[in-house]
Amino acid sequence: MLYVEQEQSELARISLAKVGIVIEYPHITKYNDLNEAYDALLKKNIQSTKPVDVWQEVWFLRLMKLFIGGLIIIVIILSIVRPILQEIIGERDEE
Repeated sequence: MLYVEQEQSELARISLAKVGIVIEYPHITKYNDLNEAYDALLKKNIQSTKPVDVWQEVWFLRLMKLFIGGLIIIVIILSIVRPILQEIIGERDEE
């Protein structure tokens, strides 16, 4: 199997479109007019670059992990550590 980088693949598609061949796997279309071939290639590229929802982005998942981790730490501090410290400090004040 042959592996090709995405950049090289796009350059090859553009070069083929210049001579009138547009490849939309598994269909290969040969155009007589170069403008039609290039327009077909651009239309295919525009369709493939649809906007992705925010929650499907990689950075959003990382941000949510940090946010949830911080939220868990705050809950632990407020529910466990704070009452223990108040009890320890309260006992010293009473003495």
